[in-house]
Amino acid sequence: LQTWIAMQSILLALSLNPDVLKKAQDELDTVVGPHRLPHFDDKDSLVYINAVIVEGLRYHTVAPLAIPHRTIKDDMFNGYFIPAGTIVLPNVW
Repeated sequence: LQTWIAMQSILLALSLNPDVLKKAQDELDTVVGPHRLPHFDDKDSLVYINAVIVEGLRYHTVAPLAIPHRTIKDDMFNGYFIPAGTIVLPNVW
């Protein structure tokens, strides 16, 4: 379900930025051509499309939480004291 939501976000962003979609389509037509589908072997040649995908996943991540981190020293954040050694789960949504 989350992958579907991320895909919807990418398609929405592309519909709002037709110049990006056009540039991605041009790259796809140049590298792959009109007579076949892209293959994983084409990945290194599809630099712009890879960037669009990565940006789409950054824009709406698949999982709500990032990798847990542990603080290495005492810290204050927005008035909250966070002691050293605390496990922090960043919320990326």
